[in-house]
Amino acid sequence: MALTMTRTRTQTTLTKLAELVANVNGELAFIGEYLPKDIADQAFLQSRRKLLLGQRDALFATLKQFDPGLRPEDIGTSDDWLKAFGRRGRSKAGVRRYLSALKSPLPLVK
Repeated sequence: MALTMTRTRTQTTLTKLAELVANVNGELAFIGEYLPKDIADQAFLQSRRKLLLGQRDALFATLKQFDPGLRPEDIGTSDDWLKAFGRRGRSKAGVRRYLSALKSPLPLVK
C-alpha cells in the first residue's frame, strides 16, 4: 500500500504516541527502582507515579483509538525522558535533579 499523505500522518502520530508511552514506562520503571530506597521522597514519587499512570492510560486509549489492533501494553521502556536531567540521568546528580524538579512548585516539563 502506498504511503498517502493521510497514512503518513497517521504513522507519524502512532510513532510519537508509542515514544510517549515508552518514556512514561521508563519513568515509571525508574520510580519503581527508587521508590523503596528513599523514605523522604516517597510522597513526591507516589504523586508522580499516580500522574504517570493516568497519562499512560490516556495514551493507551488514544493509541487504541488510532488502531484497535495495537497492544500498547507491549511497548517497552525508554530513557529519553532522562535527557532533561543531564546526559547521564541515572547518575546521583541526575537523580538529585529529578527529585528536586518533583519538589519544585512548577510542573515537570518534558
